[in-house]
Amino acid sequence: MKKLLVFVTVIALLLPNSVIIAGKFVNLDDTVRFLVEFKSPSLSEYTRGNRSLHMERLKDIHNRFKSWIKTRFGRGRISVEFFNVLNGVVIEISPKFVDIIKELPYVDRVTPDVKVKALLKDSVPLIRANYVWGLRDKLNRTITGKNVTIALIDTGVDYTHPDIAGSYAGGYDFVNNDPYPLDDNGHGTHCAGILVGSGNASNGTYVGVAPDARLYVYKVLDNNGNGSISNIIAAIEKAVDPNGDGNVSDHMDIISLSLGIGGIEGNPDDPICRAVDNAVCEGVVVVTAAGNDGYDFSCHRAVRHTIVSPGCARKVITVGASTHLEGSYPSGGPDHVALYSGKGPSYLMTVKPDVVAPGGDVNFYLEETNPHVYDHGITSTRARLSSIGKPLNLYYTKLSGTSMAAPHVAGAVALLLQKHPDWDPFDIKAAIRYTAKDIGYPLTDQGFGRLDALKLVNLTTPPPVALFYDAIYETDKVILKGIAKSRYFLDYKLYCRYVGKSNPDKFDYSDGWILLCECDEQIADVVNGGTIYEWNTSELKDGWYLVKLVVTDNMGRKSEDFIFVNVNNKEIFVNVPYSVGEGERFTVSINDRYGNPVNALVIMNAPFRVPKIRYGSEVEFKAYDVRIRKNIVAGIWAIAFLPGEITIKRVPIVIENQNIH
Repeated sequence: MKKLLVFVTVIALLLPNSVIIAGKFVNLDDTVRFLVEFKSPSLSEYTRGNRSLHMERLKDIHNRFKSWIKTRFGRGRISVEFFNVLNGVVIEISPKFVDIIKELPYVDRVTPDVKVKALLKDSVPLIRANYVWGLRDKLNRTITGKNVTIALIDTGVDYTHPDIAGSYAGGYDFVNNDPYPLDDNGHGTHCAGILVGSGNASNGTYVGVAPDARLYVYKVLDNNGNGSISNIIAAIEKAVDPNGDGNVSDHMDIISLSLGIGGIEGNPDDPICRAVDNAVCEGVVVVTAAGNDGYDFSCHRAVRHTIVSPGCARKVITVGASTHLEGSYPSGGPDHVALYSGKGPSYLMTVKPDVVAPGGDVNFYLEETNPHVYDHGITSTRARLSSIGKPLNLYYTKLSGTSMAAPHVAGAVALLLQKHPDWDPFDIKAAIRYTAKDIGYPLTDQGFGRLDALKLVNLTTPPPVALFYDAIYETDKVILKGIAKSRYFLDYKLYCRYVGKSNPDKFDYSDGWILLCECDEQIADVVNGGTIYEWNTSELKDGWYLVKLVVTDNMGRKSEDFIFVNVNNKEIFVNVPYSVGEGERFTVSINDRYGNPVNALVIMNAPFRVPKIRYGSEVEFKAYDVRIRKNIVAGIWAIAFLPGEITIKRVPIVIENQNIH
């Protein structure tokens, strides 16, 4: 018999007068911000016809929803509307109305507007950006990011700083709703210095990667480094369509995002990931931080599956952190992957991060308030009156994190775009991966290597694009979706190798590959990802398979990508609420991986409680009374009698004491 564990997390009712939203108790009479997404595609996703006409259809849907809200509830404030990278609105309304809104035929989903957090002298030469400044573009200008626009979405920027003032070109403060995105935290200013710092305040010592790029700043995080998903999406919309006229030809060239939903593995289909992926399809290169959850310092071990949202999005360039100093502690260095750097595989079991770049080291063994935490951090610009990091003087401070790594890559992209303004975001992502330096770590840690700006900008033509989007499971087959294309396309090949039944955590295998297919037609649907291969898995033994995609151009250059596929025709899924109130009735359903219902013996048990037993594919239980002044964890067991095998799965469910708040 097998015992398999699955984690199922949903927002569940807790008590008659309250709910849990984003881990917090909320009274049903309070108003809460929710993001309502509509089923019709956003402008970025719409590919079938006239965008102007589609924009009018989207406006009609929004007006219909606003009218319905006013008529149905008489309350509920629509605070933000999205059309470009997402089709939806932000509404402030009581949680008790959310289930009613979800039933509207044109509503796709409703999610809480949860909080998001903010995640040179030595680092710029390490990636060889200073050598790029001596190269020339087609107009015989030095390559320093000239005429390239970068949108920095962060805590704002001290645009009076002598290193930043020359590059600052405007922006908006979505926290305070004004056109002055001044930094009251310090995080954004530090990132800006890595991107475009001129070095004026240090006599040229601390110069950013692309000092002549034009910087637009969108403040979405407050003085504590916190912000909402809706403000971030609003900033992405602004970067994609600055004047809001529906024509995105004036879009920013690059978006740099050093923020994320920390503490949990990111879901590439959440609203913020959909927004950044749609921005990429509009021609914007989006660079994101991988997150800083890649190491458990209490247990002294690396932690996989720690790529945060939006770093887990399919089409963005996700950046982990490497060290840049001799004697760097505790990661070692230079050119070591920082211990804390978020690690893959991704939620989709693909390669993340894409690359690493200098982010400095963090001494997590010291208290966070101890300035020596950042002794081996990145030196960059300090916001006026800010005490963030380890201040060196009035103008500079040290900080570390994947937040610092991401602008190194965004700056390198600016250099590349000055030389090759016609390259699209997929060309650029492929080029970043193709030219990265292997520093000896698994792909789950370093991605395809450490950024090498000189090798990147020295490319004369873009390398092939190899990128997996999804593995879609259907009965007896797996459909692999993605991109396999090149301006000089020759062919693509798919290989696989069996890696066993345990959950895999590395992509690095040198042998044992079996050719699955070879194709001389490229797959170039960048919006949805085309079908790379339909794989018949009916005769395969159960377990994990690693699939490798190799795209070759007619110059002999090869680009690769990887994805893990799980073949398990006898797997079952047990769907339960994450938590329920004592005495509350709840439903348990069981299905196979294709969504088909599966009959099973279903048992609820808990310490010192009499087990309750049901049978079927969808059964109902009444939660135990708690009786003590704390919550209890019950187990839901499903025993399915499948052909030739008995499959057992247990899922925990928290039963909440209604007197605990």
